[in-house]
Amino acid sequence: MSSANGMLDELASSTFERVAIGSIAKQYVVPKPVKAAELYTNLGVKWYGEGVFARESKLGREIKGTTLFGVKPGQFIYNRMFVTEGAFGLVGEEFAKGVVSNEFPVYDLDTKRVVPEWLLLKFQEPATVGAAAAQAMGGTKSRRRWKEEQFEAFEIALPPIEMQREIVSILSRFSELADSLRAEIDARRLQYSHYSNLLLNFDESECEWLTLREVAVDFGRGKSKHRPRNDPKLYGGHYPFIQTGDVRSSGHLIRAYSQTYNEHGLAQSKLWPKGTVCITIAANIAETGILNFEACFPDSVIGFVANPNRTSPYYVEYLLKSFKEKLAAKGHGTAQANINLGTFEHEKLPFPSRKEQDRIVSALDKFDALANDGIVGIPAELDARRNQYAYYRSRFMNSLGAVS
Repeated sequence: MSSANGMLDELASSTFERVAIGSIAKQYVVPKPVKAAELYTNLGVKWYGEGVFARESKLGREIKGTTLFGVKPGQFIYNRMFVTEGAFGLVGEEFAKGVVSNEFPVYDLDTKRVVPEWLLLKFQEPATVGAAAAQAMGGTKSRRRWKEEQFEAFEIALPPIEMQREIVSILSRFSELADSLRAEIDARRLQYSHYSNLLLNFDESECEWLTLREVAVDFGRGKSKHRPRNDPKLYGGHYPFIQTGDVRSSGHLIRAYSQTYNEHGLAQSKLWPKGTVCITIAANIAETGILNFEACFPDSVIGFVANPNRTSPYYVEYLLKSFKEKLAAKGHGTAQANINLGTFEHEKLPFPSRKEQDRIVSALDKFDALANDGIVGIPAELDARRNQYAYYRSRFMNSLGAVS
C-alpha cells in the first residue's frame, strides 16, 4: 500500500496514455415513457462533486415531460447545465430505481480501464471543471450546456488501473477519518439537541406563547442602505460590521468580526447594542449569536433586543437554536433559501416566567459546556483532514498533466 507522498513520486516519474472519455465510457439511454398513474423518483446531481440525490417522488401526471430515462448503479452522471459548478457524480445502489431527464446523461464505464471513483475524483478537480466549463455552449450561463459529444471527446491522462485504485484508496483513508470526526461532532450535537428540546418543550397551557416582537424593545432587520454595498469608502473605521458568516461561526457569543465601518458606513447603517441577538435570514439561514459588543449588520441579519422584564437574550438565543430546523424549513423551496422578518411576525414561541427562563439557561449553559468540552480540537482536526484530502487530490490529479 503506497503512502501519499510515495504515490506523488510515482506519478512524477511516469508518463500516461491520453484518452478521450468516449473510449472508456458509453452512454446509456433507456427511455421510459411517463405514465400518469406511475410514481417516479427523479434524480439530480449536487454541485461541487457532492454526489447524486433523489428529488421528491411524483406521479406521472404531475411531471411536465413525456419521457424520462433509466439509470444503473455505478454509472457516471453529470448535469449538462451545471458543469460550471462541478455537477458530476456516480449513481449509488440506493438510486437504482431512479430516473433522470435528458439534462443528465449517464454512462456505463469500462471498469477494466477506469475506476469509477477515480474518474469522479478527476471531475472534482477545479482544473478539470474549468476546462469542461470553457467548452459549455450557450448564450448565457444559465443556458450553457456541455453536450454529450463534448464530454465523450474530452481527453484526460489515464494511469494504469492499479494506480487508479491506489489513489482512490489513499484518498478514501483521509475521507474516512474525516467522516469519523464529523460523526463524533454530530453525535455530541444530537445529544445536546435532545436535552435542549426536552427543556424547551412546553404545553400550550404551561407558558405564554408570544412573537419575538412582543418581548423586544427593538426588533428589525439590519441596515446597509448604500449601493454598492462593498464601496471602500464605507469601511476601515472603528465600528464592527457583522455579517452572516460571523454569526454562523460564533457558537453563542459573537466575539469576533472581520470588517469595520467608518463614519460614512455608520451613517447609512445602524449601531445595535451589546446583547443583541442576531438572526441570519439569508445564505446561512436561521443561525444565531449574541453580540458581545456594539455592532452594525446588513439587512440579511435580524436584530432582537430583549425586553428585560419579559425575557433575556440568552433564553431567546437558545430558544431559536431549538426552533432552527422549523424556521429554516420555511426558507427552502426557492432558488436561494431564505426567510425574512415576516417569518417571525406570527411565529409564536414559548415564554415561561423569567425565573423559569433563567433556570433553563443555566442548565443549558452547563450542558453546552460539557458537550463542547467533549469535542475540543475535533473541528480543527476535521478541517485539517479535509484540507489534507483536497491537497493530495489536487496534487495527484495535477501530476497527470493538463486536460483537454
